[in-house]
Amino acid sequence: MIRWFADLPIERKLRIVIGAPAIAAFTLAVIVPMVTNVLHSRAELRRFATRVAGVTGVNVIEALEAGDDKGAVKALHALREEPEAGSVQIALPDGRILATYTQGSDGAAEIDLAPLAKTLASVKLPPAAAFDPTQHPASALQDGRVRITAAAVADGKVLGTVLIIAPLDAVYPDWLTFMLTTLAGFAAALVGAYWVAARLQHQISGPIVNLAQTMKRVSTEEDYTLRVEGSAHDEIGSLIEGFNQMLSQIRQRDSRLERYRQFLEQQVTERTINLGNANRELKRAIAEATAAKDAAERASSAKSEFLARMSHEIRTPMNGVMGMSELLQGTELTARQRRLAETITRSAAGLLAIINDILDFSKIEAGKLELEHIEFALREIIEETIEILVLRARAKGIALRCEIEPSVPAAVRGDPGRLRQVLINLAGNAIKFTETGEVVVRVAALDADGRLRFEVIDTGIGIVAEAQSQIFSAFTQADSFTTRKYGGTGLGLAICRQLVALMGGVIGVASEQNRGSTFWFEIRMEPVAPPAALPMPAVRSAAARLPVAVTLSAAPVLPAAAVAAAMMAPAAAASLGPRILVVEDNAVNREVAAGMLENLGYRSESAINGLLALEATAESAYAAVLMDCQMPVMDGLTATQEIRRREAGSGARVPIIALTANAMEANRERCLEAGMDDFLSKPFSQAQLSAVLGRWAPVAQALRHDRAVLDTEVLQNIAALGRPALVGSLIDLYLEHSRPLLETIESAAQGREPAGLAEALHTLKSSSANLGGARLTELLRECEALAQQSGAAAAPQLARLPAAYHEFCEALLRERSALAA
Repeated sequence: MIRWFADLPIERKLRIVIGAPAIAAFTLAVIVPMVTNVLHSRAELRRFATRVAGVTGVNVIEALEAGDDKGAVKALHALREEPEAGSVQIALPDGRILATYTQGSDGAAEIDLAPLAKTLASVKLPPAAAFDPTQHPASALQDGRVRITAAAVADGKVLGTVLIIAPLDAVYPDWLTFMLTTLAGFAAALVGAYWVAARLQHQISGPIVNLAQTMKRVSTEEDYTLRVEGSAHDEIGSLIEGFNQMLSQIRQRDSRLERYRQFLEQQVTERTINLGNANRELKRAIAEATAAKDAAERASSAKSEFLARMSHEIRTPMNGVMGMSELLQGTELTARQRRLAETITRSAAGLLAIINDILDFSKIEAGKLELEHIEFALREIIEETIEILVLRARAKGIALRCEIEPSVPAAVRGDPGRLRQVLINLAGNAIKFTETGEVVVRVAALDADGRLRFEVIDTGIGIVAEAQSQIFSAFTQADSFTTRKYGGTGLGLAICRQLVALMGGVIGVASEQNRGSTFWFEIRMEPVAPPAALPMPAVRSAAARLPVAVTLSAAPVLPAAAVAAAMMAPAAAASLGPRILVVEDNAVNREVAAGMLENLGYRSESAINGLLALEATAESAYAAVLMDCQMPVMDGLTATQEIRRREAGSGARVPIIALTANAMEANRERCLEAGMDDFLSKPFSQAQLSAVLGRWAPVAQALRHDRAVLDTEVLQNIAALGRPALVGSLIDLYLEHSRPLLETIESAAQGREPAGLAEALHTLKSSSANLGGARLTELLRECEALAQQSGAAAAPQLARLPAAYHEFCEALLRERSALAA
C-alpha cells in the first residue's frame, strides 16, 4: 500500500493527502452523532422495557396469581399508548408464557392469555428469586426488530420476565431519512474535498512538476542554460531558486572546465613536443650510456686482459728467477753466494706476493671471485695458520698465541682458503708492526648458529684515529713513514674487507697509537660438528710447538760418504724415472722445469710450441705433459684439444698439466675445458711441481726417498725470514727436543705412559711440519687420528715411527751440512 502510494504522481498524492483527511473528518462528524443517538435510543428503550416490566408485567402476573383475568387484560391494554410495544410477552421466571400482547397495524390490540394464566391461581409456584440490581435489560436486533427482555420485579423479587419486540421504525422512526441524508452529505463532502484538493494541489504540484520536467530536459539535453520560473517565496520557491543557482554554478563550472580543457590541450601539445624532445634526448643519452657501457666493458675487458697479460709477462721471468734461485741453492755454494741466492728468493717471493694481491683485488672488483662452500675442521685451519706464522714471530722475538673458546664448533661449512688468507693477512700485519710483546689470535662463538668472531690483538705501533676510517681502503696505509719502514702495497686490508663482505660478515679495528691494535671480523659459518668433537686444549701457544733451547743433540751423524751418496741420488735416479714432456717456448722456463724434474727423479724432453708437442706425443709415450698455454705457431689449448681428439676411442689418455703465468680463474677454466687435467701457475716451486706430478705421474718411492722425507722449500722459507744461520739453529733445536717426544711415544705405545700419547704425537707432528718433514708429519697425523679412536688401532703405525724419525733426522743433518759448507 505504501509502495503504491509512493509511486503515484505528486498531483494524485496531493489530492489524496488533501481529500482523505477531509472525508475522514466529515465521516467522523457524521458517525459520532449517529452513534450517540443510537446509544441514547438504546438506553431509552431499556428504561422503557424496565418500566413496562415493572408496571405492566408485575400487574399482569399479580392479577393472574390472584385469578383476576380481567385485571390482567386491563393492564395489557394500557400498552396501547406505547408505540414501541409492538409485541409483549409476559412469562414466568422459568420461561412459561402467561400472556401475549400484540399491537395491530390499525392500532387495535390483541391480547392472548395462555391456559396456564387461567389456572395460575391454583398452581403452586416456587419462591421468587431475589433480583440482582446490577442486571440490566438485554436487547438485541433480530429480523429487523429490536428484542428487549426485562425482569418483572416487585419488592426485590423477580416475579417473571417481559419480552418486548419493537419494530425498528418505532424505535428509530427517521432512520431511513437519516441514512439518506448522511450519504448525501458524505458524497457532497467527497466531491467538495476533491475539488478543493484539485484546486490547491496545483499551487504545490505545478512548480514541482515544472521543476521535474526541467530537470529531465537538463539531463537529456545537457542544456544548463534552462531555468525554472517560480513566483512563490515558500519552500518550493527556495527549491526552485536553489536549482537555478545549481544550474548557474554548473554552467560556470563547465565554463571553467572548458577553459581548463583548452589549457590542458595546450599543455598536452606542449608536453608532447617536450616529450618528443625528451625522448630524443633520452635516446641520445641511452646511446651515450650504451656507448659508455660498451666502453666500460671494453675497458674492463682490457683491464682484465691487461692484468692477465701482465700476470703472464711478469710471472714468466719470475718463474725463471725463482726456479733458477731454487736450483742454485741446491748446489754447493759459499756462504756469501748462498746469502745472495736467498736474497734473490726473498725478493722474488715478495714481488710474487704483491702480484697475487693485485690479482686478488682485481678479481674481487670485477666480481669474478667465487667462494667455496665445503666442510672443514675450523680449529685445524686456525692452527695451521698459526704454524705458518710462528717462525716469523720467533724471528722477531715476539710471542704468538692462539686462544680458541671451547664453544667454537670443531667443523664448519665455508671457504677455508679465504678464511686462512684473511687470518694470515691480519696476523702477518700484526707481526710486521709489532717489535716487542705478543700477538694473540682469539676465536669465539657468538651464538649457536655459527656466528664467529675472530680477533687479532697486537702490542705494536697502533694506528692514529684519523687513519682508522681509511685503513681498509685500497692502496692506503697509516702514513708515508709506515710505508717506507715496513713496506707493503696497502691492498691486504682492502682484500680482507672484501673477502669478509663476500662471506657475509663485517670487519673493523680498535687501536691507539703506540698501544697496539685489535683487528676483528665477524662471519657466519654453518656448524657441522659440535665443539666437543675436537679433543684439544682451547688455548695453545704456537711458540710452544718449537724447541726453546739451543743445544746440539747426540743424534747420530752420517759419514761424509753417506751424505755424498744421498746428494747424488737424484741425478742417478733421473736416468730411470718417468719421462715428462715439457712444452714451453721460453728457454729459461724450459731449463728451470728440466732442472726441477731432474731433482725430482724424472726424465724430461722439451718442445718449443704446440705443433712440435703433437709430433712428440705421436712418436713417443710420456708419463705426463707440462703444457704452456701461450706459445707461437700453436698454443697449448689447441695442442691439447688435438691430442684429446687423437686419443678418442683408443682408451689411452696422457695427463696434461697446464703451465701458465696467467693466474686468473677464467684461464684455469679454459684449460680444463680444453681437456687439460691440472693447472700449475707460474712461478712455481719444486715442491709444487712435485705435488702436481705426484697426482698424475708419481715417481718410484726409492727414487724420491730424500725429497719425500724433507720439503726443502720449507727450509728456504725459514731462511728467507732471517739470517741463514737460523735454519741450522732450528734444526739443532729440533734434534734436541724431538728425541724426548719420540721416547714418550714409544713408552705410551708399550703401555707405560698412555696418557701422554696424544699430546706427544701432536707436538712432534707440529714441530716436524715446521721444518718440512712431509713423510714423518703424515705418519704422525695418521697415528694421532688412530690414537683418538683406539690406542690398539694405532700400534702398527706407531711401530713405523722410529725409522721415519731417523730418516727425517738424517735428511736434516744433510741440509745442515750443506748450509755449513
